[in-house]
Amino acid sequence: MNNDKELRELWCGIAAGEKPMKPEELLLTAKRRTAEFDRTIRRRNLREIGAALLVAAFFGWGAYRADAPLARTGNLVISLSMVWVIGYLVRFGSASNAPDASADAETYRHALVERYDRQIRLLSNVKYWYLLPPYVGLLLLFASSFKGPGHPAWAAYIAPVLVTAVYAGIWYLNEVYAVGRLRADRESLLRLYGAQAGK
Repeated sequence: MNNDKELRELWCGIAAGEKPMKPEELLLTAKRRTAEFDRTIRRRNLREIGAALLVAAFFGWGAYRADAPLARTGNLVISLSMVWVIGYLVRFGSASNAPDASADAETYRHALVERYDRQIRLLSNVKYWYLLPPYVGLLLLFASSFKGPGHPAWAAYIAPVLVTAVYAGIWYLNEVYAVGRLRADRESLLRLYGAQAGK
């Protein structure tokens, strides 16, 4: 969809044939979109933090119970990785406070673009702060369970290959799919306001 009029109708919910939005309507739309975006990110962060707490507790208990040093290390790395993920999300996962209620549409547009930029940066680096730390711990766990000579060699590689495939899928969903959608939404927002300003 390349037509600015169609884009404006889509983003602002304007039915075909209706008049362009008035400045006050544009402001209300910008406020609503900013609030919706913040709610979506807040819900995502809460889900991720809740899941990370459960994983940290599970593997922390595994580290406490493990007899083999390599297994203990692997469990501990995964548990601490989840603590790291929680801290990273708390620090970088949310935008700054919403603009003052008396701010104009341009201020809200700027705030929303900043929110898109922040999430794009966050998800563009997901392989480093989210995937790599626990993946290292899992590899240590797999290494600790290796049975040695006399066992089929392929059996030792099934779990690491499956986990690597899952991690590759998570990477794709975040750094390729989600980032692509966020960038497209960001461009749509900028084009919308550009078209509206030209009215």
